[in-house]
Amino acid sequence: MKYTYLKRSLFLGLFYSFLSILTCFELNADREYYGPTDPLDFVPITQSSHPEFFIWQTAMQKKYPIVAWSKFCWAVDKNNTSRALHRAEHRMNGKSINYVVCPQFFVNKKSDSYNAYDELELLDELEIKSEALIYAKVDSVMFPMAYEWYQKMIAKYPQAGLDKVLFVVALGDGWFMSSLQDNTLFIACPFKSLKQEFTAEDEWALLHEAGHVKNHKAWSFFYKPKKLTMPVASGLTGVALLLSGVCGYENIKQLPYIKDSKIAVAGVSAVAVYGLYKMIKKIGGQVILRIDERSADKFALQQGDKNAQLEEINFFTKLIENEQKSIDVLKKTTGNTKIGNSLITLIRKIFILLDPHPTHEARIVSIKKTLQQRFNLSVA
Repeated sequence: MKYTYLKRSLFLGLFYSFLSILTCFELNADREYYGPTDPLDFVPITQSSHPEFFIWQTAMQKKYPIVAWSKFCWAVDKNNTSRALHRAEHRMNGKSINYVVCPQFFVNKKSDSYNAYDELELLDELEIKSEALIYAKVDSVMFPMAYEWYQKMIAKYPQAGLDKVLFVVALGDGWFMSSLQDNTLFIACPFKSLKQEFTAEDEWALLHEAGHVKNHKAWSFFYKPKKLTMPVASGLTGVALLLSGVCGYENIKQLPYIKDSKIAVAGVSAVAVYGLYKMIKKIGGQVILRIDERSADKFALQQGDKNAQLEEINFFTKLIENEQKSIDVLKKTTGNTKIGNSLITLIRKIFILLDPHPTHEARIVSIKKTLQQRFNLSVA
């Protein structure tokens, strides 16, 4: 018993250590570091030196309280060479100061001249809760290039129904589809996509999300509490359990402290049925999500042109290569030991199991089959 507990503790400790390492690699990738004696490429700013910027920044604090504003200090690029915001960390006297370094033109604006693009650019550099939905509608004034590209996609793929879906720019690393409180459906592209030209890879991602829109009625019926799907399933499950005797009176009354109390038997039955209902809902949700993701992929495979399919193969190939590099780093960190490698393999399998998306390898195979069937193109 004692050794089992120790093994479990060791496993959990190693597991969370690996997660911490992965998180560090992800969070610190785009941050600049300065030591105590390193010359700084930026100058800290204050409310007195840039009052207009701080008026706007104060308004942002009120609008987005989910941001950990107190963690950051503000600075301006000293050499006026930067055209975009970026993060910097200055280590001094055993402490670290986190700066958001702004281009000079950015901090010299009037407080009422900042727009939605400026908001997203600022928030993109800060630590935002992953579940927070921060977005801006794409229009011809604020995001002209994105708006023009989306109009081209509407004309190029009329079967996708893109003209009926709101197109927004949102914080985050990838494309996604969701709905607002008034049930308005939208497709969101990551803010980082605006910093470069849209590619055929973006086309495939857009069509994948359009596939989710097509399937929206199916999975929304499953999740909306006001619908009767899950209550009915729960009730039928309870009836089936009672009829089968799993939660029947004769079985339950044998449990300790129950005896012949019909109220206690009813209570235990209710708890058992509710627990099974929650389990079925969780498993059912995962099944629906997996079906939905594969259906969305199928829609993109059916609609996307040849270039979009080829670019997506390159995209998933790069993801596989990057994952392998991370795995190699972790193996090196653990000394390439047998137990360490086994734990890394187990963690990867858990991530794959919990991810409703098909694996990168499976998606590449599906795209190659599509290229062969639709375009008579064989890809090695």
